[in-house]
Amino acid sequence: MRTCPKGLRMRSVIDSGLRLRSPHGFTLVELLIAMALTLMLVYAVAQFYAYVGETVRDGRAQIEMGNSLRQAASRLQQDFAELTVRVGGRIDSGSGGGVLEIVEGIASDSDPTGSLAVNAQGIPTASIADVNGDGKPDGAMMGDMDDILVMTIRSQGDPFVGRWWGPIPGTNPVQYTYHNVRSDLAEVIWFTTFKDTNGNGSWSADEPRYLVRRQLLIRPDLAVSWPNAPTALPGHESIYHHNDVSCHVVLNSMGVFSGYVANSLNDLSQRENRCIHQNLNNLDLNGLRLAQQFMPNTLQLDVASTKIPSNPIPPPGSVSLYSLDGILQFHGEDKMLSNLMAFDVRVYDPYAPLWADNLNTNANNTALGVLSPGDPGYAFAVFNAISNNVNNNMGSGAYVDLWYNRGFANLPPAMKSIVLRNSNSAYSWAPQARNFPGATVAVWETWTTSYEKDGLDQFGDSQTDLMVDGLDNPPGNGGVDDPSEAETTPPYPVYIGNNGRDDDGQNGVDDPTERDTNIYPIPIPTMLRGIEVRIRMYEPGTRQTRQVTVATDFIPE
Repeated sequence: MRTCPKGLRMRSVIDSGLRLRSPHGFTLVELLIAMALTLMLVYAVAQFYAYVGETVRDGRAQIEMGNSLRQAASRLQQDFAELTVRVGGRIDSGSGGGVLEIVEGIASDSDPTGSLAVNAQGIPTASIADVNGDGKPDGAMMGDMDDILVMTIRSQGDPFVGRWWGPIPGTNPVQYTYHNVRSDLAEVIWFTTFKDTNGNGSWSADEPRYLVRRQLLIRPDLAVSWPNAPTALPGHESIYHHNDVSCHVVLNSMGVFSGYVANSLNDLSQRENRCIHQNLNNLDLNGLRLAQQFMPNTLQLDVASTKIPSNPIPPPGSVSLYSLDGILQFHGEDKMLSNLMAFDVRVYDPYAPLWADNLNTNANNTALGVLSPGDPGYAFAVFNAISNNVNNNMGSGAYVDLWYNRGFANLPPAMKSIVLRNSNSAYSWAPQARNFPGATVAVWETWTTSYEKDGLDQFGDSQTDLMVDGLDNPPGNGGVDDPSEAETTPPYPVYIGNNGRDDDGQNGVDDPTERDTNIYPIPIPTMLRGIEVRIRMYEPGTRQTRQVTVATDFIPE
């Protein structure tokens, strides 16, 4: 028998072992597990990058909104710092003081639509459309957007620059063109407007809203006109489309419109000369004299008349201060903010009552906050405390809307009586109806003595300049030419029962109940000592909201 050599046998064994241990392919289960792990890793990486991308986008949006709000707030704060007028007391005619005017529309921060529709707790119930796209009504974020600020300012640095339509020197016949002009003085109007996308003439919550600052130079030496100016009214164009110059209407001896005259600082102390009181569509008014025609005039610049039209023709009654798509295609240097949610101007009322928030309490039934006029639930807090004989009054002093008691108009009668009686302060009631007949707005403004010296019977009541006639009118009442003899009065301070309005919504205008100081104590007169402006905007792409507050005081130093 033949035998294999020892070395060969060992190699055979080794070769056989190598063959037994040779590698083999992955099974289907192993491949599926590997693919699942890979997909999980890819998904995690994608989610990480998506999170980083959203964070970067949100951060960029926050930065952009912050920059926009800071710029608007800084400009408003600078305007307050450059105010020309002394706040407190009437402005003497000829002093060249200028003006500060605050217009409070019917809306409020707790009632953005101004509907005054409230539930049994005094909280507005009108829903607001979903503007920011989050699928929820935006009533909690949207606020007061129909307020207006008018002021005259003096530059503390470089002069203000604007455009003027004027003659080209040396041309014969005279030709006109636009010129850049400068002035250290300006009339400034802060207001809101909107894009009327549906063309219905009024604002809807899904229509974009803008904050606008219009600056009109005070240059009384300039002759103002506009291209192809007609001899009658300017039609669908406005002089403010072509001029950044403060001016007012001039009527001829027949009371018919005959042009414009540039304002001086003293002209602007009289309300009929200011931009927002220029009614461009009804200037004749049956030939009434200028002061009679405009001085009692209600505000011309309101929500309906500041809208940006959906077609090239501005609506009737529009002041046409600003237009994104008007006939002349003027764009944007006056626009301060887009995507506006609130421009709320409030005045400081040292006597505004504050009440504990008994709608929101802890386990010990202790209120978690304090409510001031204008806050949702304020009326219920007042009513609940008084009805239950609980002393929940937390003091006084707050920034409030002018005529803030108007927000309680639709409360149940028994509740309204209690709330009004315990919400009595300097700025709670309506301004003098004599100066603002039929107005739904409230106005605070510096007032001028010019109306007491102009020789005009402003209201047709045979009371002409009694404060300067050297007599005591009526005899034995306050002395010769005392302030009670004034023909016109500032809108504030005002007293319930003596302002020509039905403040309590029952029994008629200035009824005996309103004059009963046991029921409605006379508010304590106060000078304006401070203003607070809240500006709120949103970013539609990231659905973020931010707010900034600008405050200034007028306390004498």
